[in-house]
Amino acid sequence: MYIASNLWESAATWGIVAGLFGTILGAILSAYLPIRFSRSKKKQIEFRWVRSTPLKPSTVLTVRHGTVDLDNPRLVDVGIRNSNDDPLTSESFHNGRPIVIELDAKIIDILEKESHPETAEMPTSNIVEGRRIEIEPCLLASGQTFVMSVLVDGRGQPDQFKFQSPLIGIAPKKMPSFDETMDEVVEQAQKFRSGFVGVSILVICLLSVLIPIFVHDQGKIDSVQSKYSRLKDCVIGNQGLATGCLDFAK
Repeated sequence: MYIASNLWESAATWGIVAGLFGTILGAILSAYLPIRFSRSKKKQIEFRWVRSTPLKPSTVLTVRHGTVDLDNPRLVDVGIRNSNDDPLTSESFHNGRPIVIELDAKIIDILEKESHPETAEMPTSNIVEGRRIEIEPCLLASGQTFVMSVLVDGRGQPDQFKFQSPLIGIAPKKMPSFDETMDEVVEQAQKFRSGFVGVSILVICLLSVLIPIFVHDQGKIDSVQSKYSRLKDCVIGNQGLATGCLDFAK
């Protein structure tokens, strides 16, 4: 009974330790390894200000479009993406209204258009009143991306980018620009580094608690096993009689 009692106490101790360790590990995994593979069922169209590139690095150079000199020329890349599993059709546009994009600058020209995949239909886009771009009702395949490189004259700031969607039951979702994405990557790296330091300290503290418990319990097990061996040898030496051998179990 004495031996079984000590072994039970040791197992219970390790059960508590294992439960504590599992709880801490679960909290760490929940905080630093979130599961983000589940797709949202909400229908969305993504829009993005990709980048803004100045075309006049010095006062010596002059940029001209046709016969007009541009004071503050910039090349602005913007894009939209159908992130739904189903295609969007012209019937998805409420009352045939177009998607409207404003770029916080005078729009001079759309220099280039790209659509991926290449087998998808290229949307029709027009410059209206030099202030906005209108994308006419069209077919957007599932996963299709449409990007425009637009020549503007003005500030062209990303925080003034405006997107108006007339799509029925389709919510617009702003995606981060390239610069914003890089900033987020750097921020996440810094958080991971600080979190890694915190986890390392937590592991060290946990080991500082577990090691003494392990050493203490291992000592108790060794002591019990030693007493059991001495008791067994004494009984065998007395030809099965335990008289005089009970002191070994104390």
